[in-house]
Amino acid sequence: MLGVGVKSKQMDTIVKIKWDKPEEQAWLCDANIQIALEQHCKNTKFEVKDLNEMTGSEALFGFCGWLTTRDEKTVMSASDDAACIADLIKKFCDTNKLTEPRSEWDKLLTHPE
Repeated sequence: MLGVGVKSKQMDTIVKIKWDKPEEQAWLCDANIQIALEQHCKNTKFEVKDLNEMTGSEALFGFCGWLTTRDEKTVMSASDDAACIADLIKKFCDTNKLTEPRSEWDKLLTHPE
């Protein structure tokens, strides 16, 4: 199932699309939906986004799982350079097409004791 956001100056609508052949999902991607909408409604601009992005907890488990499968050691502590872990986070996010952090995302964090 694919969620589609149709966005304009006047509306922001989320729709759910169901189809009868779930094994043939590739053709119903966000790019194809965008093309179909633009061809049918030529005087309207659309922004179509696939809403099947990982949740935060899924991304954390996936990232840590990936770190444990790498041959290279990943060292993280208050006294180590954080650049390498930031690079690994970026690589993981880019590979999984995760959105960039929002501004001031760090203010939403609560660290465990």
